Amino acid sequence: MKKHICSLLIIVIIAGCMVSEKRLAAERLSGIRKIVVVPVEPPPLTLGPAILEALGDVPVISGYPPEGVAALTLISGIVVLTQQSKYEEKRENVLKVLEEWYSNDKTWVPTRVLAHEAANKISKTNSFEVILKKEMLTLPVEKRETTLLMENWNAPLRAWYNKDTSTLNIDEYQRQGVDAILEVGIGIYEIFRGYFVMQVLTKIVTVPSGRVEARARFITDNPPPIGLPDELFRNQGEKFKKIFMIEGRKQLNDNLKKIGLLP
Repeated sequence: MKKHICSLLIIVIIAGCMVSEKRLAAERLSGIRKIVVVPVEPPPLTLGPAILEALGDVPVISGYPPEGVAALTLISGIVVLTQQSKYEEKRENVLKVLEEWYSNDKTWVPTRVLAHEAANKISKTNSFEVILKKEMLTLPVEKRETTLLMENWNAPLRAWYNKDTSTLNIDEYQRQGVDAILEVGIGIYEIFRGYFVMQVLTKIVTVPSGRVEARARFITDNPPPIGLPDELFRNQGEKFKKIFMIEGRKQLNDNLKKIGLLP
C-alpha cells in the first residue's frame, strides 16, 4: 500500500519532469573554501479538511485567496494549504499571513530547518567555511492555493530544480568571497492517506559562474505514517516536526552524499 501511494504521487507530480542527478566534480569540490547554504521557498503542507476537523482546540488561523478555493492556514506555526473547513469564519488576508510567516525569524519554515541541518553536517565533515542564509530564494508562484495536481507550486519548483543557472545575485556572493552556494528545497510536501510524503531537493551553484554543478533529489517508496491525526499538531506541532526531522535528515543525508558534500 505504501509503495502504491508514493509511486503514484511521484509518477503524477515529479518523475519524468526533473533532470538527472549530478555529482560535484572533484576539482570543483577541492576549490571550495567558503560555501553558503540558502533555503528555497517551500510549498505549504497539503492536507485534507478531515485532519483539520480532528484538531480540536489546536490554534488555527486561516487566510483565503480571492478565489476562495482553499485556505492558507497556520496551525501551530506550520503553514498548511487545505480545502475550506469549519474554520472558514477566521479569515485574514492571505498575503499578510505569508508576509508575516516569511519575515518572522521565529517561524518554523521547513526549508530553513533543512538548510540549518545541512550547514551543520557540512561544517563537521569539511574544512571550508559554511554560512547559513536566513533569507529564502523565492519562487514565482502566481496562485497560492490548491489546484489540480498543485501545478501552481510544482511547476515553479521543477523549473528551479531543472534550471542550470541560479537566480541569486551571484555578484554579491563573489564580493563576499563565496566559492559555492548550496540551495535546499522541498518538492512534494503533503499528508496523503495517513502518510507523510516529502521530497528534498538540493543543488550546488559555483561562484562566479552562477552555474549549477551538482543536483540531487530523494525518491522513496516508504513514507512514514503520521499516526493519530488529532495528535499531529498539538504542543506547537511537536509530533509533526519530529516526523519531519527524521524523514528530512534521512533524505538530506542521501542528497548530500550524492552531490559529494558528505562522504
